[in-house]
Amino acid sequence: MGYKYKQRVKVGTDEHGQAVYRWAVGQTIDELHESIFSLKAHGERKEDQPASVSFGEYLQNWFSVYKRPKLKPKALSQYECKLKKHILPAFGQKPIAEITVLDIQTFLNERKDYSKSYMRDLMNILGQVFQAAFDDGLIAKNPMASRKIFNPAMRVEKRTALTDKEVADIIAHIPDLQNQNDRMFMACLMFTGMRPGEIYGLRWEDIPPDEGIIHIRRAIAFCKNKAIIGDTKTKAGVRSIPLSPRLLKFLEPCGEEGFIINREGEPYTEQAHKRAWERIKRTIDVHGMTPYIGRHTYLTALNREGVDLKTIQAIAGHEDERMALRTYIHCDETLVNNAGKAMEARFERMTAM
Repeated sequence: MGYKYKQRVKVGTDEHGQAVYRWAVGQTIDELHESIFSLKAHGERKEDQPASVSFGEYLQNWFSVYKRPKLKPKALSQYECKLKKHILPAFGQKPIAEITVLDIQTFLNERKDYSKSYMRDLMNILGQVFQAAFDDGLIAKNPMASRKIFNPAMRVEKRTALTDKEVADIIAHIPDLQNQNDRMFMACLMFTGMRPGEIYGLRWEDIPPDEGIIHIRRAIAFCKNKAIIGDTKTKAGVRSIPLSPRLLKFLEPCGEEGFIINREGEPYTEQAHKRAWERIKRTIDVHGMTPYIGRHTYLTALNREGVDLKTIQAIAGHEDERMALRTYIHCDETLVNNAGKAMEARFERMTAM
């Protein structure tokens, strides 16, 4: 929470004889005066050695009160992973008031081999924690607000759509997969543009007979290897998409209810998904794709076939049509060459006039 009144108070000196300051805070003048008195008294009791809350102690309290209640299971798992693997080992035992801009940038530089998005997540977490500590009067300023801080990530993330030839080859070899769940998963990837979690959340009830559409109503998220049945990634994720007759053949014989891809009636766990994907890659050539590249490929193909951007947005389940254009719709050299030929033809027409 923020405070209406703040005042910088000297509470002692450090081992080098330099003055050490803390922030007294309060919502009223009386609270501010009480905070000043408390800080000074505490400094005197410690013989000019001010106590400081450790980063780890403050983070745990902040996370429990302000962050955990707002996070869905999958996001919670990812958050905790970043805290335990990176942030707490680096800063947990340090007094939060003594962590400098240099400490933070050194921490980031040591992780430059991670992706830009992963590094951005770490920086966002640190920024939120230090800002909260500043608001609570534990630090004089937020070191993450410094203009010196930068994202040093070197790894470039690039997802490209498969070529038509690669898509045709994968589809031709889906029948080679011995496991029925594997066949249905690959077919859904290639023929729908659904997110993997949406595929795992698909039920037979979501495919009405003779309607030619698929209703996407939920998604599966993984948390500590458990399947969490929840909402789609965004509100726009609840949608209807076309059902390809080719996909329907891979789903036959169709059931009446229950999860389409399942183990003994239950949705896949994270480990079951990983094993399935490794099994698929051992059996057929997926041309280096990941499950999400199947989504990229389908949405890119819609664009190439002249489907308008608003419809692509609806099929993709994006709240913002720019997301499809910026992230999922890729251009290849064939389209570039075709554009060049079209412009050359235009120039020839112009010069012949």
